[in-house]
Amino acid sequence: MKYFKFFLLLKIIVLVFFIFISGCSNIAGVSEVPLEAIPGIKENYDYNVFDGQTVITDSYVLPEDLSVIIYETMLFSNENSECLRTFRVQSDLDAERDYNEACPPMPLLVYPLGVYQVAHNSYMLQFKVTEDNDEVDELAYFTFEPNQWYKLVILFDNENKNISVSINDELSYITIDDVEINMNKFGNVKLGQGWLERFWKGKMAYFRVYDGNGKIYYVYK
Repeated sequence: MKYFKFFLLLKIIVLVFFIFISGCSNIAGVSEVPLEAIPGIKENYDYNVFDGQTVITDSYVLPEDLSVIIYETMLFSNENSECLRTFRVQSDLDAERDYNEACPPMPLLVYPLGVYQVAHNSYMLQFKVTEDNDEVDELAYFTFEPNQWYKLVILFDNENKNISVSINDELSYITIDDVEINMNKFGNVKLGQGWLERFWKGKMAYFRVYDGNGKIYYVYK
């Protein structure tokens, strides 16, 4: 009887141990993106953490005859640089803004797109485009709820001379018309840092580049 009780107690201890280990396995390492926070997304993605010091640089090659290029990424921001506490959001890029070497943080810089986090709940999209033979900056803003995933899809259409931005599968959330993009400048990827020392804190599920037919030319995940 003593031995029976001893082995029964041992089984219970082993069972509790395995339950504890399986529960902890989701704490360490790479976690999965919660699907309920991603409207319109049917897949489950792992994510990468950018800690304000991490930068990924890479490159890709596009065919010369492409007229449509699409960028797609998923961002999650719940941490902010100290500079965002006093950073003023204005309508354009000028010397009076609070830009400095480290602020505002930039999750990605992939020509012709630069993404700036200009507030705890706001991103600015900067596009390098050609208007009347001059390269200029076109700016667009969108707000978001902190602690949620946001899917960002940007379509560059040189044939129709426009840029279309979709956020969380809402088509044409932002459109910019009558612009041209220098397709020869595509090819460099910088994630987690933009210009200068503008490192970003947050999570990125992936970044990919593909054409209008869905052919993928670059993936970071």
